[in-house]
Amino acid sequence: MMIDRRELDNIIFYALGLTTGERDAVYEALSSSSQNASNAPRR
Repeated sequence: MMIDRRELDNIIFYALGLTTGERDAVYEALSSSSQNASNAPRR
C-alpha cells in the first residue's frame, strides 16, 4: 500500500502536535531551502 506524501506528512505533523500555521512554515522553509540548493553554483 502506497501512502500519499501529504498524508504521511499530516500523520507526522499530527504526532508532533504542529498547528496548521506551523505546518505551512515547514513547507515554506523546505521550498526555500530547495530553491537555494538548486541555485547554488556547481563545482
